[in-house]
Amino acid sequence: RGDDPMGTARIVTLLPSATEVVAACGLAGSIVGITHECDYPEEAVAGRVVCTRSEIRGSTQAAIEAEVVGSLSQGHSLYQLDFDKLRSVAPTHVVTQSLCDVCAVSAPVVESSAARLATSGEGPHIVNLEPSTLEDVVETIEAVGRVFGATEAATRAVAEFRDGLTAIRVAVDATARGPRQKVAFCEWLDPLFTGGHWIPE
Repeated sequence: RGDDPMGTARIVTLLPSATEVVAACGLAGSIVGITHECDYPEEAVAGRVVCTRSEIRGSTQAAIEAEVVGSLSQGHSLYQLDFDKLRSVAPTHVVTQSLCDVCAVSAPVVESSAARLATSGEGPHIVNLEPSTLEDVVETIEAVGRVFGATEAATRAVAEFRDGLTAIRVAVDATARGPRQKVAFCEWLDPLFTGGHWIPE
């Protein structure tokens, strides 16, 4: 289902990258709800209703890891979706993900909340973003453009994304002297986790 980007779409984004992608497609003005972690771009987050909260209470990486493992083993979500706030913004679309159970509100929670909203009328359309590679990121931007009838803006955003990648490669090649340095990217230190998905690229 597509929508005029300047028309009736009311979008809730449930992870920071989704907020950035939706805004990059020229739809910042259609965002009505965001997460507690969303902080960019300013025009997409200022004054928006925060619809989520974290259940993580640990203050060290080891303590947080213990909470994550315990929560997942019990089938609990690390993040909560405030149904009353979600209902208050009357979304037509919820942009989320089901790729990672520890990155955002879990897919079952999002789906059950959307189903509850549907009992009093038409529920929101759930848009899942599932990029695992850099090319998947490109396809995600294009998919958001198609859903909301913003294909021209999405095409421009993709071009800027590719230009940025090219600029990085050129800069790295220009500064490389002798054997290229090897870099380890770690997402977590206690315990040690290396970056996955598109990070190795």
